[in-house]
Amino acid sequence: MITELLPSVEEKEIVLSKSKFKIEDITWNPENHQWAGGTTYENLIKNDLLGTAKRHIPLFFASATSFYSYGVHLPFVLPELVINSWVHNWNKFSSMAFQDILLGDVQESIGGSYYKTKREVVRYGKAIIIGGVGKTAPLSSSIRTPVGRI
Repeated sequence: MITELLPSVEEKEIVLSKSKFKIEDITWNPENHQWAGGTTYENLIKNDLLGTAKRHIPLFFASATSFYSYGVHLPFVLPELVINSWVHNWNKFSSMAFQDILLGDVQESIGGSYYKTKREVVRYGKAIIIGGVGKTAPLSSSIRTPVGRI
C-alpha cells in the first residue's frame, strides 16, 4: 500500500508548521539514506521477539510526535505512550497480536532515564497539534514473555 501511495506525493509541496517542503525523491534503500529501509512483521517476530531482542532502545523523534490518549493529544514522549502506540499498531496490522495483559507487564517493567525533547506546533489544516521532538535515553526492559525477552 505504501509503495502505491508514496509515488503520488513526489513533486508535491507540503507545509509542516511554518515551513514549506517539496518532495523530490523517495527511497526505501538504506544505501541512499540512513533512515531508509523496511522489514516485515514476520521478520520482526523471527529476528527480535523469538531471537535476540534488544533490552535498550534509543529513540529519536525527528518530527513533532504526539500520542492520542484519553481523548486528547499528549505532546509527551513517555515510555508508556510509545509502547501503547506500538502495540496498538502492531495488533492492527500484524498477523500475530499481543495480548492486552502484556501491556500491563510492559508498563511496569519499562522506563526511560533521559529525555531531551522540546515541543513544536504543527498546523494540519484547521487542527493545531503540539508534539515532542528530540531523543530519549534507551527504553529499558526486564520483562520476560512466553515468546522471549522484550
